[in-house]
This record gives sequence, C-alpha cells and structure tokens, in this order.
Amino acid sequence: MTNVENNLIIPDTTTTSLDSFRISIPINLVKIIDSNLTDKIVTYTINSNTNEVLTERELKENSISKLVDGVPFRFNIDNSFNEKKVVILINSKQLFSQYFNGVTIENIKLIYNKIIECKVINIGLDVLLSSAIVDADFKRDNIIELEEYQRGLTVIRSCAKLSKYKDDGCHTYANGIEFSVRKTSKAVSNPYFKIYHKEIELNDNSNDFAFRHLKGFNYNNLVRFEYTVKNKKHFNSLGVQNNTLEHILSLSNEQKHNMGKSIVKKHLGNREMIKPKGNNLLNPSQQILFDYINLLLEKGLNIQMAINYILNSFSGVTKHRKKKEIMFVYENYLMGTIAEKRSIKMNSFFDNLGWN
Repeated sequence: MTNVENNLIIPDTTTTSLDSFRISIPINLVKIIDSNLTDKIVTYTINSNTNEVLTERELKENSISKLVDGVPFRFNIDNSFNEKKVVILINSKQLFSQYFNGVTIENIKLIYNKIIECKVINIGLDVLLSSAIVDADFKRDNIIELEEYQRGLTVIRSCAKLSKYKDDGCHTYANGIEFSVRKTSKAVSNPYFKIYHKEIELNDNSNDFAFRHLKGFNYNNLVRFEYTVKNKKHFNSLGVQNNTLEHILSLSNEQKHNMGKSIVKKHLGNREMIKPKGNNLLNPSQQILFDYINLLLEKGLNIQMAINYILNSFSGVTKHRKKKEIMFVYENYLMGTIAEKRSIKMNSFFDNLGWN
C-alpha cells in the first residue's frame, strides 16, 4: 500500500518482502561471456553428514563485481558437491528507486535485465526463476519515533532467552539489536534476525545510494526487522518445501510474516513489564489498579487485553464490580495519557515484528 505525505512516498509497513539472497544456477544452463568468471571459484567446507556449509570465503572477496549506477552486481562459481554452479548475489538495492519494495515477482525482471547488461553471463529468465536460493533475507519495515524505538529495544533485550553458547542470544550495537549470527550451522534451532534503525543506516552507510535513488521517499523514523532463512532445510522447517526463486516470490505476505514470527519465537520470551510512575490523586486500592493497568499498557497490551488479563481470576459479581473499578481508573486517569499512547505504538511495533 502506497502512502504519500508532502509529495514524498512513505515506505510500506504492512508487507514482508525478500530483501537479498544468493542464487545458484547449474553452469550447464549458463553461457559465460566474461572468461574471468572461471577464475572466481569459491571454496567451501562441507559437513559430510548433513551436507551443510560450515565455512566459506565471502562472495564479495572472490567475485567479479560490476557497478551499475553505483550498485554492485557480484558473480562467482561454486564448486561444492562436485557440481559447478554460477552464483549471483541479489539484493533490493539492485532495484534502485524500488528499493523499499523488496524483490517481488513483479520487479524481478528489472534485476534480471541488469544482470544481462553486466555482460558476465547470459541466462534465460526462466532459468533464473527455477534456480534455488539460499541465505535469503526477508524484511519488514516499521515507522516509530526514535525514543519509542529505543524503549522497544530495551523491552526486547530484557525478554531475550539466555544461552550458554557464544553465538546464541542477542548482541546490541549502536542502532539496533541482533540475535544469533549469520554464519551459523544451527539455522533451524538458532536462526538469525536483527532489528535496526534504517533511516540512520541509510544516512551513515548508504548515503550515496539514498541520494541517487531515494529522493522521492520519506523514510524518517524507519525501523527494519530482518530475518535470514539459511538454506532449503531451514525453509522446510518453516513450512516451505521448495526454495526456488519463483516459489519463494510466490509466497503470500502471511506466509512470510509467519516465518518471521517463528524465528522471533526462537529467541524471545514473554514481554518484560516496566514499572510505572504513581498518581497521588488515587486512594491506595485505586493506585494498585492504576499501577497494574499502566504496567500492562507499558508492556504493549491494549486496554481490553489488560482488562481481560486482570479479571482472569475473578468471576460473578466480584468480576463485574472489579471491571467497573478498572474502567473508572482507566477513563479518569489513564485514557489518552502518554502511557496509553506509548502502549499503542509499542503494541504496533511488536506486532509488526511478529512478537505476540
């Protein structure tokens, strides 16, 4: 859904889309135009029991790179499993002004055309679509003010599941938080995802790209949730049985959102409650209700969810009377307050991450 403000397009925050991936194409289906490509062979270390890639030289370090309007297209050859394949690193920056849309079935031909223009290889679009992808990053954007975003990160960090392993759990950095590591051999049990401030990242690390291609967008306060599906086995564990590009691009928004939810659940427990401030106008009994409701609003629940939670252990007349007390405190001291507004924003932010 396109949202426009002051003639600037606001990125969609309702859709989960494919952001980047590595695609492998059997070499017999590829016509190599640039003979230098045959020198760019990646060496892999393979687990003979699981056929899982344990380590690899970075594609960026051992590839042919062609710049198209400031954006790199990288190619190399994968010689693992005694079967040569041409590997292309594809990402949404290769869509230029369609960057925020992510890679979709509607715009993949734009990337395909640029691949052909690089004059490194020649393939049919049907071959590209029928080839398998790995290291697939999916993204979902959210708009949230910096203060609320930082507050949300605090809640998320407090709810991270503890682990005794070095590469498990969460790691914070200047503009975000990440869980696990990208190069993991435990993608199913310990998948990677991160949350980061996209506006800051674009301004600090991709300023030239943003200046060239994103002038028509308002990405102020844009925050991105990004998760990685490592390989076919990982896709299978998330209910996706086919990892060809065409199939992945055909997944519904709900399917992609649910994959993200499953990955988030691997790392986050219940939301942490934040202690509220008191209100001197209330009697002690009302103050307890005020504190309790405020805690639940700070947690991200809306008022109806908070009421249901508080009344869960009551029944009959007592339940009815307690509900009236709750509504009195809420309507007179909490409705429309910063706490409630914050709870709505936080609830929306957490829901967008798939953290329910």
